[in-house]
Amino acid sequence: MRNNGKNGFFIVFRDKNNKTINKFLLTSIIIAVSYILTSNIPEIFKGGENLYNLINNLSLAYIASYIFYAITIYYPNNKRKRKLHKYLFNNIVSLYKLEESLIDTILKYDEPNDIELEKLKEEDLIDICMRINPHVKVDCNIRLGKMDFEKSFGNYFEMLNYFHEESKNIILKLMILSEYLSDDVMALLTDIEDNFNNHLNLRRGDIIKNPNMQIYMTSLWRLYKEYNELLAAFNDDSI
Repeated sequence: MRNNGKNGFFIVFRDKNNKTINKFLLTSIIIAVSYILTSNIPEIFKGGENLYNLINNLSLAYIASYIFYAITIYYPNNKRKRKLHKYLFNNIVSLYKLEESLIDTILKYDEPNDIELEKLKEEDLIDICMRINPHVKVDCNIRLGKMDFEKSFGNYFEMLNYFHEESKNIILKLMILSEYLSDDVMALLTDIEDNFNNHLNLRRGDIIKNPNMQIYMTSLWRLYKEYNELLAAFNDDSI
């Protein structure tokens, strides 16, 4: 998404979302060039020249269509995408910080510990989840965008519902601009919402009788991975 304007026409080639159409373009160019270079060679079989001429015309038509797409569709969209980069990036980072706040709250259940969020292992998260009593009051240090504030919840179910609602609001903002997001980013946003909606917050904050967080540990680990992959995918999509 970020571009200093010096790459011109070649931006379209570097966009991984155009990988398939770029392969067809390269094939078409090879066919068109080979047609010119072999124009004086006798045909190998009867009707071969007519067939080759047809293939060449189709290749030229594809090249023309590609140029039309690049000029009238890709470049205007890419220009708007660059202008929206900061807005999209801020929302992606807000989601990432929410994940950090949630996982960090889980890890701090039995402070002090020497577990670093950036080096978290699945077995560490599972171990803590098995010891958490989800019915007790929980205090969170929430990082949301540029805000950093404390918030208390009556129990962990209420906390998960809060994080779900905040995540959903940000995801909805991003979905409105889905045409400017890569397929990888869109897939991860969908996975995150599905994880909350059908696993972490299935009961929408209602209290259940679980003595610990065992039923949530797999989904929490999945969420941790999804958020990290989301930030990486968005940065990878930046031009």
